[in-house]
Amino acid sequence: MKSHCRAFPVLMLPGWLCFAMLSPAGQPAAKPDILKGEALASVHPYKMQKGTIYRIVATGNGFTPQVRVKGQTGSGYLPPPPAGRFAGNVAQTMFIPRETKVYQITVGFLPGSDIKKGANSYTLTIERARLQPQLPEQERRFELAENSKKLEQGKTYSITVTGRGFAPQLEVLDGRRPVARAGNGRWYGFGPDAEFITTLTMSPARTTEYRIIVSVGPVTEKRLAPLTYTTRVAEIKPELSAKGQLSGKDPIYPRRGGPHKIHRVKLEAGKTYQIDLSSLTFDPYLFLEDAAGKLLAQDDDSGGNLNARMIFRPEKTAVYSIVATTFDPGVGRDPGPYGLTVMENADAQPSFAAPPGSAIGNDIQNFPNQ
Repeated sequence: MKSHCRAFPVLMLPGWLCFAMLSPAGQPAAKPDILKGEALASVHPYKMQKGTIYRIVATGNGFTPQVRVKGQTGSGYLPPPPAGRFAGNVAQTMFIPRETKVYQITVGFLPGSDIKKGANSYTLTIERARLQPQLPEQERRFELAENSKKLEQGKTYSITVTGRGFAPQLEVLDGRRPVARAGNGRWYGFGPDAEFITTLTMSPARTTEYRIIVSVGPVTEKRLAPLTYTTRVAEIKPELSAKGQLSGKDPIYPRRGGPHKIHRVKLEAGKTYQIDLSSLTFDPYLFLEDAAGKLLAQDDDSGGNLNARMIFRPEKTAVYSIVATTFDPGVGRDPGPYGLTVMENADAQPSFAAPPGSAIGNDIQNFPNQ
C-alpha cells in the first residue's frame, strides 16, 4: 500500500488532504479481492470560546472540501458551497460552542465530487463572525445577518425566513445562549430564483430581546445573484395545548400497532393549522382522522429531532381526532410523556426538502444538542 501526505500547520495556513492508494491482495480470479488501507484525514485542533460565533472556511485547491467539528458540544450548520460564486471549492461552517475547549476540526473532501490522486492542498480559515444587524421587514443583500426582537414569556411565536436562491438556516439566541433552531421548510418555484421558506415555532422561557441569526443552507444551482431574504415574526395562539403519557395500558392503535391516545379539536375550513407531537422518551407518530374515522393525514419526523408535525388545511369546519402514538409498535411498552399543540399558523411549513435543480440536495448536518 502506498500513501501520499505531507505535514500541515495547525491553524489558518495551507494544509494537505491525503488518501491511500490501494492495490488488490493478488488473490486468484475465483476468490474475492481483499483491499486494506488506512483512512487518513487532516485534523486541526483549535480552542473556541463558549457562546462565540465562529466561521470556519476550507478552500480546496482543485477539489470540493468538507468540514466537520469533532467532539462538538455546540450548535452549528454545515452548508454546502454557494454554487457559482466559489466554483464549488469552498466549504463553510458556522459554529457556536456550548463550552470553552479545544475542538478538532477535520477537513476532507465532499463525497461525489472530483479529486485527484495524491496530496491535495487547501487553506483553512477560522474567524469570529462579524454580525451585521438588519431590519426584519427589509429585503437586503445576505452575508451574515442578525435581527433583534423582543419576545414575551407565555406567548408562542412563529419566526419565518424566506430566502431567494438559498435555504435559510435559522437560530435564536438569548444573549449568547442558543435556545432554538430550524432548517425545516419548502421550496417554491424552480431555477436559481426559487424561494425557500424556513419556519421556527417557539415559546420563550423569559421576556427579553432575542437574537435571530440567519445563515446559508443549500443554494440553488447556477445562482449568481446576491442571496436575499426577509424575516417575519408573528404571535400565534394555540387552539389546543395538551400534555399526556403513553403507557402499556393504553389501547393499541391498529394503523401503527402501538399504544395511543386521542385528542379532539374543532378546526375551521380554509385555515392552515400546524399540529406538533413531541417527546424526549420515544419517537412520536401522528395520525389525523375525521369524525367517521377516515384517515386524513399522518406523519413521523417532519417536526425535526424525530418529532412529528402535520400541516393541515381543512376543507370543512368540523371536530377532528388527533391520534398520538409511537413509531415503534409493541404491546406492553411504556413509551412515556409527550406534548401536543395545535396552532393556526399561516406560515407553517413541513419538513426539509431538497432544492429543485440543486447539485447537492439536502446535504445538511445538524449538530447535536448536549
